[in-house]
Amino acid sequence: MKGAHAIAATTAVLRHQLELGLARAQVAAALGGSAAVSALPPDRIATGGDERPLLNLFLYQVTPNLSSRRREGDGIAAFDLHYLLAAYGASDLHTELLLGQALEALRPLRALETGAFRRILGDALEGEALRELAPILTPLAMQDDGPVMQIEVAPQFLALEELSRLWSAFQARFRPSLALKIALVCR
Repeated sequence: MKGAHAIAATTAVLRHQLELGLARAQVAAALGGSAAVSALPPDRIATGGDERPLLNLFLYQVTPNLSSRRREGDGIAAFDLHYLLAAYGASDLHTELLLGQALEALRPLRALETGAFRRILGDALEGEALRELAPILTPLAMQDDGPVMQIEVAPQFLALEELSRLWSAFQARFRPSLALKIALVCR
């Protein structure tokens, strides 16, 4: 399957878009230092008094996209990727600023076709963070008819009880967060 690495590529594109958004908005200057973006399980993020400003994009569930009328027999697969985007910071209003900027940074991705996806993935692969994944993700960025045909990014409402269950399952301290659902159509 050409799209075997499409989920990792989608996370890389989202992460890169978040990094760009924070840089363009000069969030580091407003926070008095750097702000990072990661894609780690929440229990692996350092918390407490020395907590650094961070956005964490965690893929916690992949489900079939039931609204898609495409059939896998046609070589097309559609999935919903469920992410939790959480903000970390030790100072007042840092988490709110980070989440607000994250929403702004993801706005251009509401509907993203193959060509734009490839360009963003190519840019992301030039950075240090994805160096170890470059051998498997670079071919996806180079293919004219790449495996990712389309992604759609949408905030997803989770009631406080659902969020609480997620954070308990992660065995991590609760942080302000936003649930995202990404509809991914790939070959």
